[in-house]
Amino acid sequence: MTYSTRNKIGLSVLVISFVATTVAILTPFWLQNRVDSTFAKMGLWVKCAPGEYQDEYRIKYNKAEFWEDECSWIVLPVQYPWLFFAIQISYTGSWIILIFTGAKLAWTILCSGNRTYEAKPMQRTAVFLLFSGFLGAIGIVIFFTMCERWTPKSRDNFISWSFWLGTLGALGQIGASLIFMT
Repeated sequence: MTYSTRNKIGLSVLVISFVATTVAILTPFWLQNRVDSTFAKMGLWVKCAPGEYQDEYRIKYNKAEFWEDECSWIVLPVQYPWLFFAIQISYTGSWIILIFTGAKLAWTILCSGNRTYEAKPMQRTAVFLLFSGFLGAIGIVIFFTMCERWTPKSRDNFISWSFWLGTLGALGQIGASLIFMT
């Protein structure tokens, strides 16, 4: 197999998927709330509540009357069911596998140049990428179906842009793996 257009397309889809997945996992905009004062936005690992007035020292030296949001880590979801912890592990595992598989695929494609190389290692790596995509998709589906149930005043919640980037990332991983497998 030579360095072909199919590999360029697959690598492009993989890069887009990597960027989307990375932005999605690092931002707290998976779920947002319009009304509730204890919950403004939530990601997989961070929950933000609307800002409160800070002490005078911060106000004086930062020249702001209030901080926009107070964010805290969601390490063990005490106020959320353990299913949320499963979503965290699923999507984060998908991201970690994506980092290693993407690096391996990029190394294989970019270092081969116009020379030929065996398709077997490429296909084995694409299987790991497919597993990563399915792991991310499982986290996405569970979050989408269950997020209304574990938050207060769920009628005011809405799925935000970071969730949709995560969806794009998971589907991109599956698509890129299928391109590399053929």
